[in-house]
Amino acid sequence: MSTRTVDEQATPDVLADAVDGRASEGLDLGALRAMVRQRDLARVRGWRNLVHMVLELALYAALAALGRAVDELWAWVPLWIAMGFLFLSCGGIIHETTHGHLYRARWANKLAGTLAGMVLLFPWGTYRAYHIEHHASTATKDDPEGVPVAFGSKLEFLLMPLGGLYTLVQLNWYTARTLVGRPPRWVRTRGQRRDIYRSAAAVAAFLALVITGAVVAPALLFDVWLVPVLVAMCVAYPLIFLPEHAWGEPGPTLTHTRTTTSNRLLSWVYWNNNYHAVHHLIPTVVHQHVPELSHHLRPYQTGDWWNESYLRFTWRRFRSVPALPGRGRTGGDDVVVDLRDDHEVVIDLRDGVDQASATSSRASGEK
Repeated sequence: MSTRTVDEQATPDVLADAVDGRASEGLDLGALRAMVRQRDLARVRGWRNLVHMVLELALYAALAALGRAVDELWAWVPLWIAMGFLFLSCGGIIHETTHGHLYRARWANKLAGTLAGMVLLFPWGTYRAYHIEHHASTATKDDPEGVPVAFGSKLEFLLMPLGGLYTLVQLNWYTARTLVGRPPRWVRTRGQRRDIYRSAAAVAAFLALVITGAVVAPALLFDVWLVPVLVAMCVAYPLIFLPEHAWGEPGPTLTHTRTTTSNRLLSWVYWNNNYHAVHHLIPTVVHQHVPELSHHLRPYQTGDWWNESYLRFTWRRFRSVPALPGRGRTGGDDVVVDLRDDHEVVIDLRDGVDQASATSSRASGEK
């Protein structure tokens, strides 16, 4: 059996909340960890993951080839959307290689992560240090991602399409700072800086290739890379990122990290990263097993901390807030939108109604 830590350089205990018994009242983290060991749920399956990567690449190439063959706008529009969402696979690969989950060899994880990030102009080495700190400081002021988003009005939802681009610019800014000797505080080791230098070189090389393509074959670049990347950055990634921690609070993992089951195709493309809560609780579990393990969390994820659809989550959160800031009910700390039923229920916490007891009692009544 192979046992591995999240990151040999991660000094904070990313499972501190579980160790301290603060993961969720009544949730037995010890039993879940025992299950991980007994069933070998942290074992890396390199060949299976390589096949997964090749299939995603082949699917993207097939869609691009189909679009070039037809070369009509009516065909390109749905293909661009599909290709944009396929770019979620790069995000999944970047994330899984950060945790060393795709291959046993460290160099193979670094290579796969760097290549997956490169095609999005996304510096993997910077993300790796950023993400380890995110695990250690989730939803706090020390979290590199910042405190969780809590849109209080429909107007604020208009910022969603900027989410992916913001993260891209932010990580490249941190990379530039590191290159000039002023790294962010969470870049602590020489190894992390080396990873950042290498990924910066990879991003620069790919950017040079993009510039060359814009001169030599602009139509090809536009069709098979630029538009799908914009769909990914402005539609797919914001839609997927929002539920992960939005409206969360510092403290126990299940108060700031969601599970979104979505569908099998999206889960496959995104390497099961939509099962986000169990990953934060036990980040050593590889992606093949997180759906199974996630179902043990279902009784403890009340309200919309467990939901079945990204679109439904976003739509119902959007409906729960006023049009303009500071008016009517908010979708943040004062209310909880319960998405477990076919109809929307908003539990108002301003009157002292306890979220867990309200949702649990209603669930009991349905049984």
